Amino acid sequence: TLSESTLANMIVDVCKSLEHHGFKKIIIINGHGGNSTAISNALHDMNGIVSAKIFSVDWWTIATDKIKEVATRPAFHACDMETSVAWYLDQRVLDDKRVDEPGRSIIPGFVEPDMLAPPPRASTAFMMKDITESGVVGYSTKATKEKGKQIADVVLERLEKFILKVAEV
Repeated sequence: TLSESTLANMIVDVCKSLEHHGFKKIIIINGHGGNSTAISNALHDMNGIVSAKIFSVDWWTIATDKIKEVATRPAFHACDMETSVAWYLDQRVLDDKRVDEPGRSIIPGFVEPDMLAPPPRASTAFMMKDITESGVVGYSTKATKEKGKQIADVVLERLEKFILKVAEV
């Protein structure tokens, strides 16, 4: 595991290198919620230093509306949404002993382990062990390959549109 500052510094170094080699536009596609802050910090640190246009997107935020349609709440970590997408992409990564664990609220009604929780929302830093015994926050047993396909199709379609829009900038 890399520290947040190490990851942010690596992102800065890679983006500087890409710019040095002629890249004028860079898109970072984040696949892990734990990396969001480091990516955001790296983008902030590069502002005014790197002239390349750098964008980031979390794969799940680009399709939140579709995820809300098909996923079971809470949707957070190894939930039916993530498990469904993993199943669709490569079922070899799945463990047959899937778990259902809704997770524990940090401040009920405000700081919830659920990316689909309605407002009001607030956030804080926490360790997974503070909110779950198993590492699961959600209902992985409700995952289906079909849900995964629905979500992945929307994510890929929207990422393609985003990439084409970035190309126009």
